[in-house]
Amino acid sequence: MAESANTTGRYIVLLRQGRTDDGIRDLQRITGASIVKSESTTDGQYTTLELNCAIVFDHIGAALIRCEVAAGNAIQTASQQAQSNILMIEPERRVHAIAVSSNRPEGTAQGDADAQATWGVRACGADHSGYNGQGIRLAVLDTGLDLQHQDFAQRQIESRSFVTGAEVQDENGHGTHCAGIAAGTLEPVTGPRYGVAGQAQLYIGKVLGNDGSGGDGSVLDGIDWAVGEGCEIISLSLGSPAKEGDSYSHIFEE
Repeated sequence: MAESANTTGRYIVLLRQGRTDDGIRDLQRITGASIVKSESTTDGQYTTLELNCAIVFDHIGAALIRCEVAAGNAIQTASQQAQSNILMIEPERRVHAIAVSSNRPEGTAQGDADAQATWGVRACGADHSGYNGQGIRLAVLDTGLDLQHQDFAQRQIESRSFVTGAEVQDENGHGTHCAGIAAGTLEPVTGPRYGVAGQAQLYIGKVLGNDGSGGDGSVLDGIDWAVGEGCEIISLSLGSPAKEGDSYSHIFEE
């Protein structure tokens, strides 16, 4: 398995849908690993990895594995066999929040100061739509949320951190920015409306640290949680450096 400066030394694995338990047994057989399911972890993802060798996100049938390169190669060989319970393995990448390149306040654009809604809200027609997101569960997986923000402080929000040792509170700003664009209130305390679906039920997953970086494992953990909570929409504004010719993650695509 090829590794680079942009990988962590761990691996992500995709298991066959409907045969997760069989896939877990195969991983145990190949690696000799101690494996737990994410729903049973209480002490943080990477602390759990120190005590065990793999975490399985069973809502989405994926796993994060800490193992030797030889074991990774054995898993890859198994994935190439017909009807294997293990479909794919990839090195875990380091991922980063996509930078917000603007000196203007969050959610605003030049010329918006006197408008009733920001450019983005107007551009997608949300300012004239009869829909407001009510009844829709929307997960934003990013650097968390500023829970004291004047436009979110009184709102019922479900939240969870997938970053060991870090609270959901957003000390970076990127997650708050993204949550605001997706589901900021219809009537903010100051300035024009900047949120598209202001009455959606927000689920905030902190999958990136306050420095704006993290790994595929935290992202998969957050996706698994959001799926388990019944979220219809999952927002991810993050990425990983790529060179010309690099492929996308087939595990994330699946």
